[in-house]
Amino acid sequence: MKEYIRYWIYRSSLPAEECREFTWEKYCQLLNIDPVATKLKAKKAFGVVFTFLFLLLLISVRF
Repeated sequence: MKEYIRYWIYRSSLPAEECREFTWEKYCQLLNIDPVATKLKAKKAFGVVFTFLFLLLLISVRF
């Protein structure tokens, strides 16, 4: 998840034309990491955080 957030921060700092052409796969090639495995790991981490926050919200509303 950390790499995916860094990708969006880096991408947002680029000029508009470069930003359109800069994909997740290009970012992963620069860092020499597997794009599919890293994105899957980020989705799992987001799911865990989202679930935890949702459950925390339910508990806080209930009490």
